Amino acid sequence: MFDGDGEATGTYRVVRSSGTYRVTLGEDGGCDCPDSRHRDATCKHQRRVAREITDGRVPNPGEEVHLFFADTVPEIRGRLRDARSALETGQVPAGADASELSETVERFEAELTKAVDKYGAL
Repeated sequence: MFDGDGEATGTYRVVRSSGTYRVTLGEDGGCDCPDSRHRDATCKHQRRVAREITDGRVPNPGEEVHLFFADTVPEIRGRLRDARSALETGQVPAGADASELSETVERFEAELTKAVDKYGAL
């Protein structure tokens, strides 16, 4: 998620088949999943967000989203192309689920469209 100035807020949505959870980083951070709330411990959603940031797939808190997207749009477009091809040819990679892959394509397309609408051609 990002603020009106186009900077990542430090709050991330993690969308899974089991639900959508809000992960907030920082001193008062946490996740609104049942596991995190009941155990008061770092959950898998928080670990996933941390890994996604470390791997450069989502922006760091405070990072300008426009700059992040400008650097990662070519990679996202490549992943979309590969996922579409897998769905169209029926050659879904081993261990992947076609419906989950389809949902990922739809989500990436929507996010890419929003980024392009907000920031222009990237």
